[in-house]
Amino acid sequence: MSMSLAGRRLFGRLVPAVLLLVASCDTPESEIFTPEPGGPVDVGNGVFRVTFSDGPDFARGFTAGGDTIIYRSRGLEGFGDDWVILAVPLEGGAVSEEAAVYRRALKDPVGNLAYGQNSRILVTWKPPTPGVTSCPGPCVQLPVFTLSFTRLELTDGPPLSKLVRRTVGVDASFPDSSVDFVVEFVPALQELARSGGDPFGPALIPGTSDAVISDGVSLFRIDLADSTVPPIQLAPGAFPAVSPGGRVVAASVPASVGFGVDSVCTVVAGLGACRQRTVIPAFSTWNTVIIDLETLAGSTLLGEGVEPQFDPAGARVLVRRNSGLVWIDLLDSRETPLPGTEGATGPVISPDGKWVAFTSSRFGSPDVFLVRAGT
Repeated sequence: MSMSLAGRRLFGRLVPAVLLLVASCDTPESEIFTPEPGGPVDVGNGVFRVTFSDGPDFARGFTAGGDTIIYRSRGLEGFGDDWVILAVPLEGGAVSEEAAVYRRALKDPVGNLAYGQNSRILVTWKPPTPGVTSCPGPCVQLPVFTLSFTRLELTDGPPLSKLVRRTVGVDASFPDSSVDFVVEFVPALQELARSGGDPFGPALIPGTSDAVISDGVSLFRIDLADSTVPPIQLAPGAFPAVSPGGRVVAASVPASVGFGVDSVCTVVAGLGACRQRTVIPAFSTWNTVIIDLETLAGSTLLGEGVEPQFDPAGARVLVRRNSGLVWIDLLDSRETPLPGTEGATGPVISPDGKWVAFTSSRFGSPDVFLVRAGT
């Protein structure tokens, strides 16, 4: 079963429709996973290091109770290049893999695991890969980025075939009058490759089974419990975050976009030939905007920043800038830098609002760090 969303324009260019569908596959047997105990270790200036693997580790969130940090890892021995979602207690202790049985069943790179009130949402994705052809012979290869959102129970149990799964396909190519196809890479995918952040979500809406997700270009509201409910397109944006009361969503949009790489080439294969144009947007920074989920009356500019996160204990939003993490007050726009977060990406806030976990490469490869949220 599939549903089609209407196409929209991105920076004056047509972007094809996003598709949502329900899929399933068999569940394999579980596995034993016993990594070494993790941090945190005090590294000075009120910052604690949480992960220590040689490979990249990216902060993703906290469990519902707030006592455990969730992160995405590719560095542990025995996993090769496979991404996994791991959990480490806030106070230190044994590391464990989350949703291992479903990761193995889905067979796609794992991107995120978000904890809701009564469920978890496991996100898997496939980066842009060539393989789809549209001209005579294998001339034009259309990069496709595929996201899957699978609604899990709080503990592993039901087979994957019994769970609701929704898939978003992002087609980055479209026809043009001057060439056969244009291949365009959006800023959110570039940011994912650069910082390891999560531009897609989901941002769960409290008290509902709904979430706000992004395909890297636009925001959508979808029901993660009922695949028959059509998605609602909200506004342009990526990196969605929903306020504690569920009334508004914060998201990031490129502050200014130009086209830094714009090339045209002719591909010849067999008896056919295609002219393909490749566009890679160039952008200087991001802005964070606030959107009312009830009225959808338009977005309000909060200020410069990307990867917004709402403070569950107060009316402020944490954003990432080149200089580090910054709190922005929602009432008076007052800004307060968060010390010790220079070079930080992927901030996530504990449910009680006391801690901020983030990703930093201060010791080489990306690792997860922890700092007090401040007042």
